[in-house]
Amino acid sequence: MADPITIGSLTDVPAPNSPINAQFHQEVAHRIVQRFASKSALDAWVAEPGAVAWVNTSPPVLWLRSSAGWCRQTPWGKTVIGTAVQTIPAEPVNTVFASVTIPTDPGPRVALFSAHVVPILNPNVDTTLEVVAAGVMQAQWIIPTAGANVGLARQCPVALAGRLDVAAGATITVQTRITSATRNNIVTIPANLIANRLDVTVTPDGGVIP
Repeated sequence: MADPITIGSLTDVPAPNSPINAQFHQEVAHRIVQRFASKSALDAWVAEPGAVAWVNTSPPVLWLRSSAGWCRQTPWGKTVIGTAVQTIPAEPVNTVFASVTIPTDPGPRVALFSAHVVPILNPNVDTTLEVVAAGVMQAQWIIPTAGANVGLARQCPVALAGRLDVAAGATITVQTRITSATRNNIVTIPANLIANRLDVTVTPDGGVIP
């Protein structure tokens, strides 16, 4: 009877015309895509790093085992659409009008964001649009004022996009916000109406196994 042979990371592969050792079944179980009915059922399986599993959620999600836990491999995304109103003060103030929280994951990830904003701007108002993540500004657009002698409000479509590295185990909130302030301390100008769409897509960082 020949001893088991090694193929790749499998060390108990039966030699030709040899019986199959029990350990070979255990090795193979950690190297095929197992199926689970729920994430809680998957969490109960103590698999080796590098194992892959498919969870029949809606939609189905593929997971990769690392030394820190199960890392999501299926892209995750969320979209926020709506309108908001900002009261324009005499002094600048930040108003958040769209927010997406990226859930935590044991593996490193990459987040792509895009914000499409159409504010209705008023004259005598200085306006800045920003995308921030974890409180840090990621993209910015400064909109010039309509001027003191312009009496009509105006639309100003703005698109902001970028890439964000999300560290393993981090929970990050991506927000779009507007900063407005009147010129010359004029406080009788009406509020800004803002139509917005914020898209965030998260993917694993190259399938790295921490």
